[in-house]
Amino acid sequence: MNAFIEFKKKHRRPASRLQQTDEVRKSVWGDCTVAINNPMDWPCNFHGDPLAPIVELHLEELPLRTQRLDTLQIIQVFMDPLLTSLPSKKPQKCDGRYITVRSYDAIQLQNQVPLKHPFSGRYIIPKSYIKGVFIDDYPMDDMLYTADFFESAYGREMTLDEEDEHNLNFFSKIGGWPHFISGGIPEESEEYGSFVFQLDSDCGFEWGRSGTWFFFYKESTAEWFYYWESFPY
Repeated sequence: MNAFIEFKKKHRRPASRLQQTDEVRKSVWGDCTVAINNPMDWPCNFHGDPLAPIVELHLEELPLRTQRLDTLQIIQVFMDPLLTSLPSKKPQKCDGRYITVRSYDAIQLQNQVPLKHPFSGRYIIPKSYIKGVFIDDYPMDDMLYTADFFESAYGREMTLDEEDEHNLNFFSKIGGWPHFISGGIPEESEEYGSFVFQLDSDCGFEWGRSGTWFFFYKESTAEWFYYWESFPY
């Protein structure tokens, strides 16, 4: 079997790529619409300033539901509107200081109400609808835990055409492999849980220089963690 085909078959993972669409969907960039019980429950930072809505994902609309998400229905991400680059050498808890992630299951959503916006003019991502596109995803050859894997396993480097086909995960997605820019971190840890999704600058806002946010979920404590990387200037 061709070495590249064997590599792809062994390391292929399903993922949902998050793409903008003109079709009206519940999933949306630049807005969050659902709250539980309290319609005024908009997240704020430690200074009491409202966070900006980044994304609201209704998972039933996506073509892929990973095992890590099988109990969740909605994921929301809010971010400090003044935060454009925040290097994080290790995952940080989404505690509201800079970023808040909310996730709801079916039982919680029995008490859902429309979330009212407490402010205007502080959005950092233009509102647009999201569709999920099923893809086969592969590890990046520069990731910490797959570095030089192909060469060590098959005794040769990838050809340029193979690299072009392989390195196609510069985008926002749920599932698959995390695409780290500068070495990265293990995708799973007792400290911060497991990788779930990444948000790339393709969503309509440039974090750093083509930066990417990675989100991890610690199921034992129901906590979210984030990690950020960017290309150097």
